[in-house]
Amino acid sequence: KSELAILDIIYSNDWDRSIYFNFTSINSLSIDLNPYMSQEGLVYKLTPNNNGSGNIEMDLDKSYENLITNVNYTNLSNPDVYFNYEDYEARMINPIKFNINSMINNYLNEGEKNKAIEISTYALEHLYFDHARPSYAEIQLAKLLIAFGNEYESNRLLFRTFEYYYHS
Repeated sequence: KSELAILDIIYSNDWDRSIYFNFTSINSLSIDLNPYMSQEGLVYKLTPNNNGSGNIEMDLDKSYENLITNVNYTNLSNPDVYFNYEDYEARMINPIKFNINSMINNYLNEGEKNKAIEISTYALEHLYFDHARPSYAEIQLAKLLIAFGNEYESNRLLFRTFEYYYHS
């Protein structure tokens, strides 16, 4: 029934307004809309055109705008603000980190190393704090930092992640 509802929304909308999905909703559908999706940060925009890749393609400009320009991550830097794991870290903070890491990787693949370095520096300053629980996102970013030759920050992230889970 949910697939019929989505198809009815798409048909009835006639591309008059944009249709957006979040990660959970797009991955719970049994129909594959991925070739028609454009990732814009944490949301996925349905487009009328097949991108030809069979995968969701990232709109780098909109993702940058939605994940870097139009946000304020100030509360993450405050160790006195409590974010429980299930509701905030796993469902909100980690997806942001993963999407920024994906954006960095996409900029690298586009040959825009300076933009990728800029975003990784931003991420380190605004999302990766010693008081926060590390996740697989730290390992992803560490791998990307090695590609830039930033072994110091890469090792710092990896060591902090290891220490956290070793002592937990």
